[in-house]
Amino acid sequence: TSDPKEVQRVFSDEWSKKVFNLPRAKPNFEEFKNEYGRFIPHVPYQGGLISGNDMYKVIQGMRKTVPGLDGWRVHEPKLLGLAAWNQRARIVAVQAAKGKVPSNYKQVSTPMLSKVARTEIIMDHRGLAIFSILWRTESGAWYQKLSGWQEEWLPPGMHGARPGHECLNSA
Repeated sequence: TSDPKEVQRVFSDEWSKKVFNLPRAKPNFEEFKNEYGRFIPHVPYQGGLISGNDMYKVIQGMRKTVPGLDGWRVHEPKLLGLAAWNQRARIVAVQAAKGKVPSNYKQVSTPMLSKVARTEIIMDHRGLAIFSILWRTESGAWYQKLSGWQEEWLPPGMHGARPGHECLNSA
């Protein structure tokens, strides 16, 4: 069949019979750990929270971007000194302790950019997620900090999303 609804129905029927309705035990992490734990490196994170200096370095390296829903543009927080970012680090510490972030971190604008000039065809567009500048700054600082720790336990043959390890290196 080439009818999309029929394809979906057949697909759902097959998967429900052959995959979703199979009798299975729930995964048990303790059993997994006992069986395979010796193959999984355990390197506890000791790097602490991000600092004001970490965020200051990230924001200074950012280029001009579209503002998030909070209205901040990169050039505004770039003007803040290290003292302001040290105060922001105190807020980050409270967020980490409470496990909560500001509500604007949960709201992301997604404007649709045209890949082809003057088109109204949806498939000729791509979505661009616009996050809060503060979220991008903090997540960038976390990435810088955690990527060093990651290098302590990733196997040498793991490539992609690592400094100096392009996906092509795996070939």
